[in-house]
Amino acid sequence: EAEDAEAASQRAKAAAAVRNDTIEVDAGMAAADLGGQGTILLVEDEDAVRVFAARALKNKGYKVLEARTGEQALDILRDTTGVNLMITDMMMPGMDGGTLARLIRVERPEI
Repeated sequence: EAEDAEAASQRAKAAAAVRNDTIEVDAGMAAADLGGQGTILLVEDEDAVRVFAARALKNKGYKVLEARTGEQALDILRDTTGVNLMITDMMMPGMDGGTLARLIRVERPEI
């Protein structure tokens, strides 16, 4: 139950950030240049969170591939080369983020 409450709280914060188009940033990080290049696979089942995160990453110069499920992420990786990083939600219906990460380490250890 505590985990469900924490997940609900995180979802509510992310939805509020999307509505307000804001994100909390550590004061020390605010001055740092967080821009970059490369391709990121973003795996998130909640549309609002995924859209917000993808937009933020794209605004910093990254190419972002989006997946709603772990299974969809694996399909994308099988059809795509050059993915540098995967960011995944840990609690998703079907395949969870931990299982996805373990499978990707086997198939694509460079990520």
